[in-house]
Amino acid sequence: MGTLNDSGDSFPDILQFEQTDPVLSGEPNEATGAGIDNIPHLQLARRTRWLKTRVDQLLGLVVNATTNVAGIVRLNNTLTSTATDQAATADAVRRANAEALSRVPATRQIGAAGLAVGGGALSVDRTITVPKATVEQAIQGIDDDVALTPLTGRALVEDFVGGSDDGGLGLVPAGALMDFARQTAPDGWLICNGAEVPRAQYPALFAAIGTIWGVGDGSTTFNLPDLRGEFRRGWDAGRGVDAGRAFGSRQKGTLFVFDQNNDGVWVTGVPGTSLAASQTTAGVDSYSINDYPGARAMGAMPTGNEPIPGANNNLHASGTTRPRNIAVLTCIKT
Repeated sequence: MGTLNDSGDSFPDILQFEQTDPVLSGEPNEATGAGIDNIPHLQLARRTRWLKTRVDQLLGLVVNATTNVAGIVRLNNTLTSTATDQAATADAVRRANAEALSRVPATRQIGAAGLAVGGGALSVDRTITVPKATVEQAIQGIDDDVALTPLTGRALVEDFVGGSDDGGLGLVPAGALMDFARQTAPDGWLICNGAEVPRAQYPALFAAIGTIWGVGDGSTTFNLPDLRGEFRRGWDAGRGVDAGRAFGSRQKGTLFVFDQNNDGVWVTGVPGTSLAASQTTAGVDSYSINDYPGARAMGAMPTGNEPIPGANNNLHASGTTRPRNIAVLTCIKT
């Protein structure tokens, strides 16, 4: 067998059967039909050269792959390469993983301290956790092995700022009094208006003040203090400045007698006005004469000994004294 001519469209190393018979197996010639047995091989050579040309063209379009460009990736079987355009072989990955595992001793431990729980040998995955307190645990403040979260911390603050009868411990205890520059009671407070309220609804307040301010119906209700229009005074409690006072007891005002006419001793007077106008101008409060049994309005006149509030014909007047003041709303914590 001889080698076909690879010039033109032929391809090297495609052998013809033989060259002894120029008709059947000589140099192939499609035009004359010579070397007819070798014509298929000539055609095969042409197809092969065409395919090679196309492959060479495609290979010319291929680029090496990078982290930003797709392309041909070269395999790398080393463990020390720093190349960024090559891929590790499966064997390289296996050896790298084995080397990494060999650097972590199986007996190495991770411990949990304080509130943390978990830990153990690093031969397996470990999770360290910190138990969180429930709202109830945060409010009770008994457990020392749980941590506050923002949610439970907020609940704790709201509980302390709130009151006892609204479900919280309360920084302000039940029974505390406070004045407000508003006309309605805020949440957790009741207006001190002497109202009768249910004992079951306000158990902490009832435990704090009991029936000092009124027994209510005697079984299911109790009364709030009525502080409307009243000044509060610190309880003497044995000091002796205001001796004999019972806690929660009422004390009447100091009686003050004055005259609108210039016919008695020198006292505050508002000549020519009515009794009511005179009291308003003089700044005294009205009162009940039942609070002052036996008291008389007395002056320098011959008849200057008259029943309070004074003889109308002389326009004598009287009232109880008061300091300068501003009206606010007094409430009690529930």
